[in-house]
Amino acid sequence: MRTAVAALLALYLAYALQLESPQTAAVTVLIVSHPMSGAVIAKSVWRIAGTLVGAAAALALMAGFGQSPEAFLLLYSLWLAGCVALATRLRRFRSYAAVLAGYTLALVALGAVDDPLRTFDIAAARVAAIVVGVLAKMTVSGIVWPVTAARRLDSRVGRVTAAVTGALAQDLTQDLAGAGAPGRHRDLLAELQGLDDLATYAAVESVAFRRQADGARVAAAALFGLLARVDAARRAL
Repeated sequence: MRTAVAALLALYLAYALQLESPQTAAVTVLIVSHPMSGAVIAKSVWRIAGTLVGAAAALALMAGFGQSPEAFLLLYSLWLAGCVALATRLRRFRSYAAVLAGYTLALVALGAVDDPLRTFDIAAARVAAIVVGVLAKMTVSGIVWPVTAARRLDSRVGRVTAAVTGALAQDLTQDLAGAGAPGRHRDLLAELQGLDDLATYAAVESVAFRRQADGARVAAAALFGLLARVDAARRAL
């Protein structure tokens, strides 16, 4: 319901502002949607950042090489390759922003190939629509039934810690042959990844929870280290 309300609000605002592509605002709401407010904020910020970088690159590319197709295609390909390579080195929404910077250039530059003078108009229209969609979603998520990651962080740390220590005890006492351990460990690694994500979202939501989020990340790293060492301990036993 929150996503539907935010999408309708974004569409209404885009039409009211007479944006060139109002549907992009509604699609942005769907893309950045997440149950927790922190995730919405984080993804929204990086979506805007990636869009701005891609739009700026498109303007620079069309301004410098709009009349040189060979150089344009070469630099266009290098930009896409660089964005993809950067995305593989980053995590979470930073990786998403790198990908977004790549295909934003594609959307803006290719849309203006026949008329390079329209490059700025296309870039401005896309940035405006995305900003409208982001603001609509962030507003609705913060007002209508807000769900914060910080509220879930303490209980999640305790539950994951208990699960990891229980699994390690079972591995080292009842399951010395290792049967079933890989499957348990995969599930626990997914839980630890979720804990790390939750800590990131909590840190975005409030400065007051940033220290708590840092502590949760340290706990997740320590538990991950225990899981990484249990195989060697089992072999020693």
